[in-house]
Amino acid sequence: MKKEKIWFGHPEELAKLAAVVSHGKTPTEAVTYALELCRESMKALNRIALEEGGVPGFGFNPHSLDATLERIRNFESGKTVPKPDRFPAKLSDFFDRIVKAKTPADNTKRLRDFFCQVSFSDDVEPESKAAEFIQRIKSDDDNQEGFFTETKWEQMAARYLEWWKKQKSSKARESAKKRKKVH
Repeated sequence: MKKEKIWFGHPEELAKLAAVVSHGKTPTEAVTYALELCRESMKALNRIALEEGGVPGFGFNPHSLDATLERIRNFESGKTVPKPDRFPAKLSDFFDRIVKAKTPADNTKRLRDFFCQVSFSDDVEPESKAAEFIQRIKSDDDNQEGFFTETKWEQMAARYLEWWKKQKSSKARESAKKRKKVH
């Protein structure tokens, strides 16, 4: 039986949980058991959120049903995105397989627009933050084998493709409105 992967965002919390459950276990066994507890807890919380629209007993639920469904959709869609032959992958691989613009400049502009709207929209200067981030990806490509681990690739590609689909739809609506005005 294949175990699903779980991402644990705060290693110090996992260490605390492992310490609590460690009685009579080696450190490796304690961490493994703690991860299993986390995995089962996430399944239960997601199941309750999907079935009941929230987690009972909490006055404030940061994971609304919509947010939970979006996280699940993003995770699932990340598994089906086009992928490079090997990881870590480079920005050029991301441009070739995901962004697919006509020129390198168009690829960079599209990715910058994506970062501005999705990642840096609350920032005072989203354009410069997005440009800095793209430059960091490029420098990681130059200094290492590549920026994109498989997980980074799946998450960013899924979000980018969803964003691009909305962009194309929006552009099509604008174009249709313009055509109606002419006739």
